[in-house]
Amino acid sequence: MNIADRIYREAQALPEAQAKEVLDFLEFLRNKLKKTAASETKGTSNADALPGFGMWADHDEMSDILVPSQRWRANMQGRSN
Repeated sequence: MNIADRIYREAQALPEAQAKEVLDFLEFLRNKLKKTAASETKGTSNADALPGFGMWADHDEMSDILVPSQRWRANMQGRSN
C-alpha cells in the first residue's frame, strides 16, 4: 500500500470536519510545492515572495545577519566560562 492509499483510508475514517482540514492542508502543501518549484525555475529564492525581506535589501547593517548573533554567542560563552 502506498502513501496515497494510506492517506485515503485514514481520511475515510475521519468525521467530515476533520477530513476537510486534511484536505485544506493537502491543498496548502500542493500550493507551497508549486511556489517553490516556480521560484527555483525563475532562479529566485522564497525570500523574494515574502514582502518583509525586500525592505531590508538596501540596509548595510543587514549585509551579514549572522555577525551579530555570532558576537552574542561568543559573548555568552565568555560569561559562562
